[in-house]
Amino acid sequence: MTTLYFDSQHPDPQRRANIMKGDIYVFSPRPSICNLIAFARQMADEAFAPHDPCEAQHHLPPEQFAEILGKLKPQFMHHPQVKDFLRAMLEDFGADPQETYFDVPRMRTMTHGDYLRTGIALAVPPHRDTWFAGHQSQLNWWFPMKGVQPNNTMVLHPGYFSRGVENISGRYNHNDWLANARSAAVQHVKKDTRNLPEITQDIDHGSDIVIQCEEGGLILFSASHLHSTSPNTSGHTRFSVDFRTVNIEDVISGNAAPNVDNQAVGTTLGEYMQAGDLTPIPEEVVAAQ
Repeated sequence: MTTLYFDSQHPDPQRRANIMKGDIYVFSPRPSICNLIAFARQMADEAFAPHDPCEAQHHLPPEQFAEILGKLKPQFMHHPQVKDFLRAMLEDFGADPQETYFDVPRMRTMTHGDYLRTGIALAVPPHRDTWFAGHQSQLNWWFPMKGVQPNNTMVLHPGYFSRGVENISGRYNHNDWLANARSAAVQHVKKDTRNLPEITQDIDHGSDIVIQCEEGGLILFSASHLHSTSPNTSGHTRFSVDFRTVNIEDVISGNAAPNVDNQAVGTTLGEYMQAGDLTPIPEEVVAAQ
């Protein structure tokens, strides 16, 4: 059974332990999140000017929209100030900066209808982030940035947290992805031909949870949760931000969510940096996974 915690005051160790069991945490907007979102929104507004980013799809061809995202998303991801925002946010949530490691944040977009659903704006069907070589102890931090509504948000499928599904995650190799596929995202406007892990069965949607939090609110959950993006029928593009964390003691000790069906090759841990001083995870820790 999955428990939803709203604005919980649990200390980080207890929160992580509950998340590893499949529980989900939801938080109201708070300054540490809103500061990052304001920065991201400014970047998006400048990139799509003179159009509102949420309405730009109604004024631009998909190829031009993808080209803008192809520049905007890496600029946001690698901006040095963004790391400062993340550090402040993690400290605000009580994460130990010496033990907590994060990867760079991603700005996500989900356009209305079938305008752009591949490549740089990929609409991923039900999946676990572990299928993309995420560590079993990985936590996902997701927060809406602009234009979120119940008909264009994220859906979790908690009934499958401890229940495997048929999938082809075994064809995903993270080293190959880094070398050949990630940088080609902007080229896939009409159809995505990259070697992505996929679910290969229909699922029961009786346990679905659609969490509608305000802009600046946060959903925190395990990378092992099956989740997807609801079809966007809102009439405009949704923007959101997400990033991932691991606690190095969890990684070393094996404190992690159960692996019920993940067969991905490789690990994303080599891309993580310490919240305290931005040093990478020790190579020997990565090599042991």
